[in-house]
Amino acid sequence: MLYKNLSPQEFGRVMQQLLACEFQAAGFQVIENAIGVPDFTATSPASVGQTIDVEVKTSDKSKIPLTQRDLDGIRNPAHTGVLAILMFPVANPGWLLIPADSVSPRSWEIRHLKMKSQVDVGFDVDDMFHRIMAGLETASVTRGSELDGWIKAQRHAFLAKNSRQTAP
Repeated sequence: MLYKNLSPQEFGRVMQQLLACEFQAAGFQVIENAIGVPDFTATSPASVGQTIDVEVKTSDKSKIPLTQRDLDGIRNPAHTGVLAILMFPVANPGWLLIPADSVSPRSWEIRHLKMKSQVDVGFDVDDMFHRIMAGLETASVTRGSELDGWIKAQRHAFLAKNSRQTAP
């Protein structure tokens, strides 16, 4: 329903926000980058101390274009770089978490990206994605400038029920 009600850019932004929300719910500190790459940086709890730079791509086509700029933004030697690809429209949508160093700038067939090794981020990204999607209030989704408010409300509701974060 989201895909049908939003522009491709708005849909991509919502999916990016929902993936960031997944990391938050799993206990990561998330810093979002409104402009540029990476789309967000997620730092695991202090006991692990892993920082992951994430660039999110969504497309209803069979190919995903990657630029050098996309990859440069997630290739920080001190961090784990991840290219996150949403697989949709398919019967069971989910995420591919591809190591940044395993891809080059070009147009990639999603079927080839599926064969690449996946980054283990310490939680089941697809399970969390399905839990978020199941709880979305899609009837109230709005386009344009009101979309950010809708996303914020949806994230807040999910995190209130599902967050592993501890209070400061």
